[in-house]
Amino acid sequence: SDDSSSNLAVAGGALASSAVIAEGVQIAGTAVLFYFAQQWTGTESPVEAVAYMIDYLQQLGTAGYAVFAATMIFLQVVPIAAAFILTVSAGAIFGAVKGTATVLTCSTISATISFLIARNFGRERLMEAAQESTQFRAIDAAFAEAEFGTSLTLITLLRLSPVLPFAWANYVFGLSPVPLAAFSVGTFVGCLPAVAGYVSAG
Repeated sequence: SDDSSSNLAVAGGALASSAVIAEGVQIAGTAVLFYFAQQWTGTESPVEAVAYMIDYLQQLGTAGYAVFAATMIFLQVVPIAAAFILTVSAGAIFGAVKGTATVLTCSTISATISFLIARNFGRERLMEAAQESTQFRAIDAAFAEAEFGTSLTLITLLRLSPVLPFAWANYVFGLSPVPLAAFSVGTFVGCLPAVAGYVSAG
């Protein structure tokens, strides 16, 4: 019906807008974070602030992994600033292999946490709000009835795309009926190529 199409269009527009807003918040938050980091460390540029952070985490030894992980998981669950800087820095801090493993583990954990938050607190409300839209419910049902392998492939392919903001997508997937296991495994596998590339470059 026209109403269903209209509701679907509004939902699509809201999703696109929220993705843009989420990216904007992260960019602004990163700038603020760099400002305060420079004030705290007495450095004169963002590059020097990052170098200071790398040295600090290296000096912590094994504890550096815990501090790094806690910071990265927090910034991806509460995306007030971009965790990308940590991804690139991981190679310099831990080395390419350990850095890749650390970032992938942190990203998968944070994605799963965000997914569960959306699934437990947002999905039911979304279904209530969209109950008038037959198209939305049909799409939702198609996802729900999809085999595990299909869901896993879909998540993996979407994770390979650099277009979807990582933290934002975690919450959006949580609003869908995609199985948690398919989401977590798909996130790990789909993020591997990009993470390995960024960490190695760092």
